[in-house]
Amino acid sequence: AAAAALLSGLSVLVVWAALVAPNRPGLLTPGAFARLPIEGILVVALALTLPPRGRRVLAGVAGPLLGLLVVVKLLDVGFFTAFDRPFNPVDDWSYAPIAVETLRDSVGRTSANLALTGLALLAVAALVLQALAVVRMTRIAAGHRRVSLQAVAALGAAWVLCWAAGAELVSGAPIASTSAASLAVGEVQAVQDGLRDRARFAADLRNDRYRFAAGDRLLTGLRGKDVLLVFVESYGQVAVQGSSFSPKVDAVLAAGTRSLRADGFASRSGWLTSPTFGGISWLAHSTLQSGVWVNSPTRYDQLVGSDRFTLSQAFQRAGWRAVDDVPSDDRPWHDGSSFYHF
Repeated sequence: AAAAALLSGLSVLVVWAALVAPNRPGLLTPGAFARLPIEGILVVALALTLPPRGRRVLAGVAGPLLGLLVVVKLLDVGFFTAFDRPFNPVDDWSYAPIAVETLRDSVGRTSANLALTGLALLAVAALVLQALAVVRMTRIAAGHRRVSLQAVAALGAAWVLCWAAGAELVSGAPIASTSAASLAVGEVQAVQDGLRDRARFAADLRNDRYRFAAGDRLLTGLRGKDVLLVFVESYGQVAVQGSSFSPKVDAVLAAGTRSLRADGFASRSGWLTSPTFGGISWLAHSTLQSGVWVNSPTRYDQLVGSDRFTLSQAFQRAGWRAVDDVPSDDRPWHDGSSFYHF
C-alpha cells in the first residue's frame, strides 16, 4: 500500500512538473515549479466525469501529448542556450546532421555517440513516463472520486484567485499557470507561420533592385582597390560589450587602432544585426551577400536555389575577380559556384 501510494504521488508530481516546467534556462528555478497548472486540473476533472472507456482514451491522448510537450521544452532549453531563441518545429530538424558532426568533432566520435544515445533515451523516457503517469493519475482520481472532486474544486478555486490577483512567486511565471497550453498553441502557430513563410520570402527575393544594374554603376567608390570581406567566426557584440572578457578585447582593439593610426591608416566601427546567434553563421553570410533576411535553413535553401543577385556577383560585374576562401572547408561547396559564382 505504501509503495502504491508513493507511485501515485510520483505520477502526480511528474505530470505537474511537466506542465509547469519553463522552456527557458534562465527561468529554471525552484519557484518556477510552485504553480497551479490549469491543464492538469482540467484533465483530472474530465477523468472524473468520463466513463472508464472515455477515461482510457483521455489518458491515451493526454499522456503522449504531455510527453511530446516535455521533449519540446527540452529542445527549447537547448536552443535558447545555443541560439538565444526557441526551437522551430519547421526548420530546426535540418540542423541535426550538422549538430551531430559538430559534436563528434568537438568531443570525439565515441563520446558524441554516447551523448546522442543518452539524449535519445531521454526523449523516449519522457514520452513513456508521461504516458504512464497520466494513466495512473486518472485511474487513481476515478478510484477516489469524492476526495478527487474536493481536490479539483479547491485547486480550481485557488487557480481562479491567483489568476485574478496576478500572483507570482517568480517574475514572468504566474502561479495560475497556462504555460503548457500556451506553448502548445505557440508550436502550432510556429508550424503555420513556417509554412506561410516560403511565400513571403519568395516575394522578398523578387524585389531585386540591383539585378540589372550596369557594371559601371556598381561599387564605384571602391574602384582600383582590393576589397577583403572577412568573417571572423564567433566574434560578436558580446566580445566587446557587457561581458567579463570584453575589457581585455577592447584593450587589444584600442592598441591595434593606435598602431594603424601611427602608420597612416584609419578604422571605423559599426553594428550589424545578425539573423543568427551563437552559430549557423552561413545565415549571416548569405544575408549580407543577398540583402534579404535569411534566418532559417528553409530560407537559406530557398535563397541558394534562386537567381538572387549577390554582392560577389556585383563585384564581378564591376570588374573585380571574386574569390572565396574558407580555411576550415574539407569538402566541395556547391553553393559557392552555383549561387555565389565565385
